[in-house]
Amino acid sequence: MWRKPTCIIAGMDKAVSQPRTGAVIRSPKVVARRSRIRDALLTAGARLFGEHGIDAVSVEELIAEVGISRRTFYGFFANKYELVARLLQPVLESGEQGLKALGARDPAEIVPGIATLYLDLWARHRDALQLVGRIDVELLPYIEPGHTRFGRAMRAQLRRAEEAGCLRNDSADDSFKVISRTALPLLRIYADRSDLRAVYSDALVALLGRPDPE
Repeated sequence: MWRKPTCIIAGMDKAVSQPRTGAVIRSPKVVARRSRIRDALLTAGARLFGEHGIDAVSVEELIAEVGISRRTFYGFFANKYELVARLLQPVLESGEQGLKALGARDPAEIVPGIATLYLDLWARHRDALQLVGRIDVELLPYIEPGHTRFGRAMRAQLRRAEEAGCLRNDSADDSFKVISRTALPLLRIYADRSDLRAVYSDALVALLGRPDPE
């Protein structure tokens, strides 16, 4: 399971990309170089995994894309699944926080709020968000805590909407399944439209929300 690196950077404010060995790095130049390598790995990983799928991309392809050695790669990640977990971490954390924030809003605003949340995640973490739909049994152990918290936060808000009679299908569980199967595909369909936010929100709300009485 991916863990935040524990290495200390002497004289630096942010612990960017530290060796998995836990050795202390004192050189700002080395820290900066490792930061660039890690960022390059994350960028390459997000693109390659998004285009070809997690199973189809090997560590060899990742290191060839970035131009580093196998040893350098393993100084950052134990395997490609740790890299994917690092990509998904901000998506799951931001998603969980956004869903919890909906708890302060009226139940009638939950479904539109979920649509807005996905749009915001798409704007900030587009490549990584698309990996959510590729989670399998190999990857799940690396992201399970964050994935579970995100799912619980989503179900909690959908239950509020169900209790208030705001769901089209009157079922939080069924609505959760609808979101799982349609939220990302709809974003991909409408991604290139100038009116993405409006058309996506309309589509997701139409699938999940109870229509206003005429």
